[in-house]
Amino acid sequence: MNQAKKLLRISLRAKRLAMTEEEVLKKSVVISEKLLAEVSWENVRSLHIYSSVPAWKEVSTEPIIKALKENWPSIEITVAGLSKAQPLSKKQYDLIIVPILGFDAQNHRLGLGGGFYDRFLATQKKALKIGIGFSMGFREDGLPREKHDIALDKIITEV
Repeated sequence: MNQAKKLLRISLRAKRLAMTEEEVLKKSVVISEKLLAEVSWENVRSLHIYSSVPAWKEVSTEPIIKALKENWPSIEITVAGLSKAQPLSKKQYDLIIVPILGFDAQNHRLGLGGGFYDRFLATQKKALKIGIGFSMGFREDGLPREKHDIALDKIITEV
């Protein structure tokens, strides 16, 4: 694994874990509202979204999933499991919501290091790929990248 990525992950994870639960909740609500407002949901038939882990202080996906089920019940929602060894879905999605630990101005993301999303996104040529994360993960000087890293189409934060 790239040493620069490993060190950056440690630093960003510590920053995120230092956030209070109230901060995470408030910021997650703002991110959820922005995501729900920015996507043309009537064009989405299938969605792949991660299952947030409260202990990791990720952006909560529960309000997003709940709002989609209530307002766009025809969207087929697949919620990813937690295992980085889970099999890759053969299904082609219209939209994929990806967790972000760090990101840069070119929409490259830094995840937790399991490689699942790099492998998965490589199979999803037509899907709109949106990352959600906290603004404290923004790296103005860019991210260390490897040839298998895939840029996202859009990144949504609380700011």
